[in-house]
Amino acid sequence: MKLEARMDASFSPNEVDDFMRGLHAQTGRVRMGSAKALLQLSESHPEALYAHFDEFATFLAGDNQILRWNATRILANLASVDDEGKVERILPVILSLMHESQLITAANVIGAAPAIAKAKPHLADRIGLHIRCAGKMRFPTAECTNVILGHTIRALDEMYPLLKRKRPVVEFVRAQLDNPRGAVRKSAELFLQHHAAVRPSGQAVRLPKRRACSVVHKKSARRAALA
Repeated sequence: MKLEARMDASFSPNEVDDFMRGLHAQTGRVRMGSAKALLQLSESHPEALYAHFDEFATFLAGDNQILRWNATRILANLASVDDEGKVERILPVILSLMHESQLITAANVIGAAPAIAKAKPHLADRIGLHIRCAGKMRFPTAECTNVILGHTIRALDEMYPLLKRKRPVVEFVRAQLDNPRGAVRKSAELFLQHHAAVRPSGQAVRLPKRRACSVVHKKSARRAALA
């Protein structure tokens, strides 16, 4: 069955179970195809996958990176139908994945953040602080850090109406007006056009301090260990 051809149709539990079994297939093509189908289904019909929440959560600690990335996105989409507090319990594990300082993993966590914040507004400021600290992590190159900063700005743009502490976010984004990566500067300019005036030249800005972010990372790691 091709999921793409049936995005507006209903799915039986047996069909969903077929995709879930596909995640454990021996061949990579089947695993990746199943993961892609389930990610699409989580976007259109999250209620169809909520019963499998705990199984998706197990992939966060797995060795297969692509399944981890898809599981992160799927769990974020399931937040919209989560009335049992499962997202709150698994959130420290999701956020802790950023601390591995792997570009694609961090990008997927940051990309998933708005879906969680929109479904669970009380988590928005906590999530916003964590992803702002992503730029302080030790990625392989400065360019990797700049790529992550671009993802962070775009995520904060989506989350901005939900944030209670807006000023630190605006200051964080303003600091990227001088970023050497053009795409990051453009994202910062668009954000500020939407949410704040562009700073005058030479005005000081504040970023999350490395020590503060270190505390955030350590707390996240402890919470993840307890989750």
